Amino acid sequence: MGKVAERIAVTYLKSRGYKIITTNWTCLGGELDIVAYKRKLTFVEVKSAESGFCSPCDLFNYKKKCHLSRTINSYLVKNYEYSVKIPDYSVDLISIEKNKGQYKIKHYFDIDLSI
Repeated sequence: MGKVAERIAVTYLKSRGYKIITTNWTCLGGELDIVAYKRKLTFVEVKSAESGFCSPCDLFNYKKKCHLSRTINSYLVKNYEYSVKIPDYSVDLISIEKNKGQYKIKHYFDIDLSI
């Protein structure tokens, strides 16, 4: 359900005025699901689950936060290495739960990656 959830999240973000910069950006440290822009750079982590197993948010654990933080830093270094200033950015989480063929989307803004 991961790739389907990411496509749903991209459609959702576009409908809310976000410009999608890239999807599935990878480096040695990990992967960024979606990099978007709306007023500021936004890194979007997408988590999905079938209803009844667990909440998609439960999948966003300590280990995932560490990997995501490291991957964001790699993205910023690669893309803004010669910039005077790294841009302001936020980290959002989109949770997608499938239940009886329906998708329920929750968007959590400005997620704290500190451990």
